[in-house]
Amino acid sequence: MQKVHMLGIGGAGMAGLAQLLHQKGVRISGSDREKSTTAQRLTEQGIPVFFDDDPTPLWEADQCIYSAAIEKSHPLRRKAEARMPTLSRGEAMGLLSRSYSTVAAVAGTHGKTTVTGMLTQIVQQSGNDPSVLIGGHLPSIDGNGHHGRTDLLICEACEFAGSFLHLKRNLGILLNVDNDHLECYGSMEGLKNAFQQFTDGCDRILVYSENEAAMEVTAHHPHRFTYGQQPTDHFRLLSADGQNGFYTVTLQCQGQSFSPIRLCVPGFHNALNALAAAGAALLLGCKPESVSSALASFSGVKRRFEIRYRDEQVVWADDYAHHPQEIAAVLTAAKQMGFSRVTALFQPFTYSRTKLLAKEFAHALRFADQVILTPVMGGREPYDPDVTAQTISRYLPNAQVGKDFSQCAELAATAVQKGELILTMGCGNVYRCGEMIELLLKDRYDFHKIT
Repeated sequence: MQKVHMLGIGGAGMAGLAQLLHQKGVRISGSDREKSTTAQRLTEQGIPVFFDDDPTPLWEADQCIYSAAIEKSHPLRRKAEARMPTLSRGEAMGLLSRSYSTVAAVAGTHGKTTVTGMLTQIVQQSGNDPSVLIGGHLPSIDGNGHHGRTDLLICEACEFAGSFLHLKRNLGILLNVDNDHLECYGSMEGLKNAFQQFTDGCDRILVYSENEAAMEVTAHHPHRFTYGQQPTDHFRLLSADGQNGFYTVTLQCQGQSFSPIRLCVPGFHNALNALAAAGAALLLGCKPESVSSALASFSGVKRRFEIRYRDEQVVWADDYAHHPQEIAAVLTAAKQMGFSRVTALFQPFTYSRTKLLAKEFAHALRFADQVILTPVMGGREPYDPDVTAQTISRYLPNAQVGKDFSQCAELAATAVQKGELILTMGCGNVYRCGEMIELLLKDRYDFHKIT
């Protein structure tokens, strides 16, 4: 039996790949920089995870897969490349995808994880058991990856470093194209060129008609379907009636109207996500009744407006939003939900994105009543002392800046108001700051975890 060691196994995409391969019978081990709930979950599932640069587990492997966060200079990657076949996560996903007869790949700058989750749940409720790779913990598969019994793979297609270009893609779903990962592509034109390569490789493509760049890169595709609010769309949102941030939607799919569907996930952006998932599911051959029931029962993916704690005083929710467009969408939904005050506690991720989009971050964060900024999490990038939380706060004078998570938690917990929402946002480990806030609030308000 093949043995694979995975570097950076605690990342959302790597964890999903590890889970799927493990369920297929591949012997998996992995290493990561720090302990996390994801790494703990993998260990509980029988996948050993190591937290140092000891190469011993690597020598027991036949092959190594590394995440995009593992640089060429990483000692374990250098050792692996000298001793055995090595693949990036994107390359490994590409090889895996070719073992399926049908691959549905969900791409776009925002919304991929939620739409992948919605589509998975629709396909499951239609009586099928697809294989799944998703960038967040999906309750219906109890993880980020699942090896199904059918020949269909539903996967989240990440654009970072061209990863999604390795995938086989029978049906592509393109949600949007916005200015992110420009450190990889150099310019918006470079990013659009990558998305055009992605869509050109799709047998069929479903695209959001109201995103100009997405329509541009698919303009000449011979089998393009559109979704949106335009009369000419193949899949159309006829109405979206909001109440306290949650929407009841009426969808029309290829001329057929659905009965109204009450969504369990907040925000108008999720009405559009539901439409994208519905359109993709119908293109895959799912029955309309499965679409309605699955969307009505879809409760979300972890770290996507996930309510972590609440009591009679305050609610803490955690969200993965890390781009200005995502922050604006999440905060808009939060402001519609009837809270007395919305506090946004945001962790900027990567120096390049923080520097490039500082003004846009400040503009999006203005939707909140109170803003607290943590230090920048550099992630895969080398430390840049010239880019800090103040890079954003200079455009947002009322924002508070904490020197570390402990101080940020104290700022959030000290002046909490009755009926307040504290919303931690970012794709790093900002949820740990939320856990600190929870401990402080437990002492003051008998704060209870939702079970």
